[in-house]
Amino acid sequence: MATVFAGWLRRRHRLRELTGALRDFLAKSAYNNRAIRKTRAVLVERISDELLQVAAELHELEPGWSVDPACRLDAVEQYWLDPYRALDDAEFALGRAQADWPDEIAKRFGNWLNYQLTRGGRLPMGDDEYHEWRGLLKKELRMIRQEVAADA
Repeated sequence: MATVFAGWLRRRHRLRELTGALRDFLAKSAYNNRAIRKTRAVLVERISDELLQVAAELHELEPGWSVDPACRLDAVEQYWLDPYRALDDAEFALGRAQADWPDEIAKRFGNWLNYQLTRGGRLPMGDDEYHEWRGLLKKELRMIRQEVAADA
């Protein structure tokens, strides 16, 4: 299976810039004061926003694009990235409604961001950071889920 968190995001120049900026900032920050937490939060929010921009661009494609055999995304990522497929595909709509795809995508984001920050072994990232990154995106995805449901 393919994942948006592998190849697709790596090709996004802005995401590479932002994750690099966050990695560099964290590597230079020896303290954990309010200003450092605020800067870190702003950078993570920008990374999250860029990820959501990728999703928004894919939402603009013709609904059902993820049915194509060339699309190798798993169901969870299809639920997230091709939400309007549910309008014409009852089985997909049911799976999307029953799945906790926002939580799963948020977990993947947390793991992906930790990996981006620890590449090269410069920064130790653990569960605390993972939960912070995950929580931020999870809120956004829940709102998107509600918006898409309202459009249906």
